[in-house]
Amino acid sequence: TTDDDSDGDGVKNGDDPDVDGDGIDNGDDPDIDGDGIPNDQDSDMDGDGIDNNQDMDMDMDGDGQLNADDDDIDGDGIPNDEDPDMDGDGVDNEVDDDTDGDGVPNDQDEEPNGTSGSGGWLDVFIDLINRIIRILQQLN
Repeated sequence: TTDDDSDGDGVKNGDDPDVDGDGIDNGDDPDIDGDGIPNDQDSDMDGDGIDNNQDMDMDMDGDGQLNADDDDIDGDGIPNDEDPDMDGDGVDNEVDDDTDGDGVPNDQDEEPNGTSGSGGWLDVFIDLINRIIRILQQLN
């Protein structure tokens, strides 16, 4: 979680620009948590034990702003609403089924292109509630 300090440097993961302490900022680090699994293949990029798809407190680009509230999720200097690959996963937004990288497919996402003025955590919460409702409807 953001309260953990994976590299023991005294800076909590949520505020640490270098979670694994390897000297490479999270935004440039191909393996943020230092577990040997490249970020684009790692289901838990920050090594906090929470799957990326459920991780509300992940800061993919290491800028100190959580993805849910970040206007530039992948840290490439291009705002999400202008970025051809908003979440930096290597899949162009036009064919990406999860353009903002929050783990919620675009067709089920209240905010498929990132956050709204209401705040990222609220958007993610609404997406989660809607997903639960759809699952319950399918079970009936």
